[in-house]
Amino acid sequence: MSPTSGNGDSAWYYKNWCGHPGALQYLDDGLCAKVFPSNFTRDFKCPNVYQTIPSTYSKDLVASLPERNNWVNESAFTNIPYANQVELAMILVKRDLNGRPYFHYVSNGRQANAYETWSSSKVFVVASAAGAMETACSFGLFGSTAKGNHGPTALGDLATVICSYDETAGYSSNSLSKYFSNVGGRSRLQSLVTNWLGASGNASLGGSYGENPPSDLGSVYCDNGPFSPTCANACVMAPDTSAFPPNTLSALGMAEMTRRLALHNDLLPQNQFPQATWVDMQNVLYGASKSGLFGNLTWGGMTADTAIFVQSAVNMTDVAQRSLGYWRIHSKLGAGYSSSRSVGEIVSNNYACFPALDAHGHARVDQGVEFILSARASVPGDTSLAQAEARIQQAIAAAVNLVVTGAVE
Repeated sequence: MSPTSGNGDSAWYYKNWCGHPGALQYLDDGLCAKVFPSNFTRDFKCPNVYQTIPSTYSKDLVASLPERNNWVNESAFTNIPYANQVELAMILVKRDLNGRPYFHYVSNGRQANAYETWSSSKVFVVASAAGAMETACSFGLFGSTAKGNHGPTALGDLATVICSYDETAGYSSNSLSKYFSNVGGRSRLQSLVTNWLGASGNASLGGSYGENPPSDLGSVYCDNGPFSPTCANACVMAPDTSAFPPNTLSALGMAEMTRRLALHNDLLPQNQFPQATWVDMQNVLYGASKSGLFGNLTWGGMTADTAIFVQSAVNMTDVAQRSLGYWRIHSKLGAGYSSSRSVGEIVSNNYACFPALDAHGHARVDQGVEFILSARASVPGDTSLAQAEARIQQAIAAAVNLVVTGAVE
């Protein structure tokens, strides 16, 4: 399947965000192999349905992460490549005939190890800021900054910069992530990890990624987006300048946070990002509904991530045909070389839905897969990240294949 813009524009992706000199094949989409669905809607809900839900699956519950450790099938992926060297957690989803989701947690037994998240946790920072804005301003990521070098700027566009590493707007992913962490606040982020998520041990989330926030964007926000001549209901939010704790989470923790972001409307209110709305999550998943920075782009946000680990694990031609183009992958990469620990690391958080639909667009019962996946590879001395990429790509490919073929369910 050749790259396609689908029902919605993605030309900006191929022109600006993939295929850079020296880019890695799977982490950076060095060959511009990423494809997009031909069916675009921001209200996507995975259509898969099952006649019978296995007893290993549970409905959404209010439970802390340590309790979920007891629910995880830790032997599901013990035979995948590098099983003893990567951390990998998946949450499998099956929906009953009414579309209600049930969840089953599986791993390779290393899902509880906490580690540096690199950039993979940036979308959680943005989602946290959305809730803070909804509380303080009565609007969230649908809004815009009141000013900026490009004029009023849609917050959803800034989420797209974070996910795509766009450089054309003059902002960086790292600086904007700190910008959103200043909006949401450090205490709120840490409370998400310890109280709302219930992570234990040395898990923490500070939201600093090594750069200062852009000075031009300011701290005044408008709820009518960047395309109105006036700034309706202007809201001022003083930035949080307190100290940053480290960004340290486990594969299980990040898979769970990705579940709560991508499946916002399917979950109990207590498991949704606090005070945030589905519109906020849409701006994280897809970027701004009308872009002011990227032309006619519709596939923004987490759909613009350059990591193609999950895509490369399946036959996308078959996925496109079986789903009638109605499929999704949302993801966020993280990667870097730690000079203090002398390791090269790649982290990848993903949501995927690969449906099987009949000619009328109705789900074929007991077919199709839906899952959330988080994985990390860490390789001593791997300054180029080539070895880390090979390990995580092979591990994810094997795990996804086991799920898609029904060997793990």
